[in-house]
Amino acid sequence: MSTIDNLHKSISEMSDDELLQLLQNVRASRRVPKKTSKTQNATIKKSAPSTKAMKDLPAAALATLLKELEGDME
Repeated sequence: MSTIDNLHKSISEMSDDELLQLLQNVRASRRVPKKTSKTQNATIKKSAPSTKAMKDLPAAALATLLKELEGDME
């Protein structure tokens, strides 16, 4: 259980430095970035053009690319 001694200091009793520090702490706590699904959707959208580019390649170019990739893995 809290007592009167456990409570924070009143604003009227704080020094200018303490008030400035309190204000900075409050502002900093509001600046915490929130993760949203918009960032996840943007990542998916960025990868879509590379898939489209692969579909537009001719069959010979895809075969060459596949051979090069398989050669790197060995």
